[in-house]
Amino acid sequence: MIPKLFTFLVATLLAVTGLHGAAVAQDTTPTCEDARCLFQQQIDAECSCEDARNHGQFVKCAGQVIRDLTGESEEFKNCRGKLVRCAARSTCGKEGFVTCTRYELGVCDPTALLCSEPAGQVCATNADCVISSRCSTKRSAEACTERGGVVGDSPTCCSSCEVVPPTP
Repeated sequence: MIPKLFTFLVATLLAVTGLHGAAVAQDTTPTCEDARCLFQQQIDAECSCEDARNHGQFVKCAGQVIRDLTGESEEFKNCRGKLVRCAARSTCGKEGFVTCTRYELGVCDPTALLCSEPAGQVCATNADCVISSRCSTKRSAEACTERGGVVGDSPTCCSSCEVVPPTP
């Protein structure tokens, strides 16, 4: 028997992503990232990042919310570890900490306006030729920038959960 929460979450996911009609026949099983985005509002409501006494308290709270929301759903039960790791990769409860992203850049050919790596990507400067990036938390903005990183504006290294409206 499929739990009511799972049915609700799949319906919500379908509504948010604009999947309906014939598209429903395709595989619509939500990913762990979909689950995180569906649960994020509840986690934020119950586990205030700004009010967390310490990082452990925040992660424990987020973990409890995740366990409550995933319930007996086999699809989401397998995502619990990833969802809790996302909470752990935050600055919540860590006073003065920031998220910090370091980029590995390729080279932009100024005459062709194309990156050498990733090959063929249009560019104006080397900053447009991002090969990879890695986000972590640092004790301060200075600790981030002195290592060549860029201070983030989010308290988490996890991707944002922006809803993109479906195209008509």
